[in-house]
Amino acid sequence: MGFGPRTLNRSKGDIMSVGLVCAVLFIVLLLLFVAGYPIAFAMATITVIGILWLFEPTLLFQLAQISVELGTNFLLLVIPLFVLMAEFIVVSGHAEKAVNAASKWLNWLPGSLAISTVFGCSFFAAVCGSSPVTAATMGRVAIPEMANRGYDPRLGYGVVVSAGTIGIMIPPSLTMILYGSMTGNSIGKLFMAGIVPGVVLGLLMSLLVVAIVLLKPSSAPRHSEDVTWGDRLRLLVKVGPTFGLAFLVLASIYMGFATPTEAAAAGAIGAFILFLCSGRFELKTLSGCLVRSATITCAIMILLVGGTCMAFLMATTGIPQDLATIIVGLGLGPWGTMILINAILIVLGCFLDPMGVLVLTVPLFVPIVTSLGLDPIWFGVIMTLNVQIGMLTPPVGLNLYVLKAVFPEVPINHIVIGSLPFFVLMVLCLVLFQIFPELTLWLPSRMI
Repeated sequence: MGFGPRTLNRSKGDIMSVGLVCAVLFIVLLLLFVAGYPIAFAMATITVIGILWLFEPTLLFQLAQISVELGTNFLLLVIPLFVLMAEFIVVSGHAEKAVNAASKWLNWLPGSLAISTVFGCSFFAAVCGSSPVTAATMGRVAIPEMANRGYDPRLGYGVVVSAGTIGIMIPPSLTMILYGSMTGNSIGKLFMAGIVPGVVLGLLMSLLVVAIVLLKPSSAPRHSEDVTWGDRLRLLVKVGPTFGLAFLVLASIYMGFATPTEAAAAGAIGAFILFLCSGRFELKTLSGCLVRSATITCAIMILLVGGTCMAFLMATTGIPQDLATIIVGLGLGPWGTMILINAILIVLGCFLDPMGVLVLTVPLFVPIVTSLGLDPIWFGVIMTLNVQIGMLTPPVGLNLYVLKAVFPEVPINHIVIGSLPFFVLMVLCLVLFQIFPELTLWLPSRMI
């Protein structure tokens, strides 16, 4: 980027004055979020007001420069390419095949349909890149089927809204792309850092389902379905191309054969070939894929521009550095500081859109984390998990209300109650990944 911090030489009184102005702007920003004002435009508006309030109007030229540099950044081509790859895999029917295969392979476990929903949600969310879309799509598919088999509805609600969030941890993750773009960290390393935590989350959620069913067998009656190993192998062959494509994309990044952008391009081409061979290819469907990909990409880019502009305002005032100095000066140490940061993120997640939390807090917290000598790649995973938790926390938990929209007759408190065990599990995972940062850093450290 062609811009950077322009902190001013200020006295203590100046720092307090600037801090007060920024606090006022932050409160106004929160009010705009709560009022439903679009996140990107709210941040851009606050940035313009802040610059006019604190600096010379000529500094507004930097905002135009930020927008141009972001819009022409080669690395950000990963966004439309991965979104397009996801669209092709979904419309080709390969995502449905993966969910069906998981259900057949795991039918011998207690709560097998719920467990297959965990893996199905994880795969579908990783492919489509959207947790709310996953909650809506998998909710329509899995919850009626679980109801037909006598499952406790609350178990079904909890599985769908919780497992759908795993997809933003498993690459290709748009959340990781946004974090890497804002902080200048390697998107490839962030992708690798999310693999082990994503797998651990999926396995622990599956074990939680087994534990719930063993403690309360009536919550998931056993359903005997005659599935032979031949059936399982045939299903595995059907999903082989999809998993093979995902493996090749990630392996090319891990082995250093391709940059994330190049791997995303290859993945989009591969997914298009799968779409052509699926028997579902139509020009109307192709047009829909392209339009949806463009829409999602534009939304993300506008959000990224708004967040980066606000980060520029923060860097120019020097508030992140001042905040880092204050928090480090509290003497809490790395652990105490991370507890404080996580508490702030979880509280913000109760009131703000997940992406809003990300673009609002990354410019503030990353300087603090790096000043403590903590790894920013590891912190990217911690931020992502906090965003996942925010999708389950009322009153603004997106996945809760998406599922409510799909099933309007279901009381929202049933969905919240169903998600509580998984919420607790994700908070415990947040602690786990901080105690053992090697879970996130092992794969990135071995990238070529």
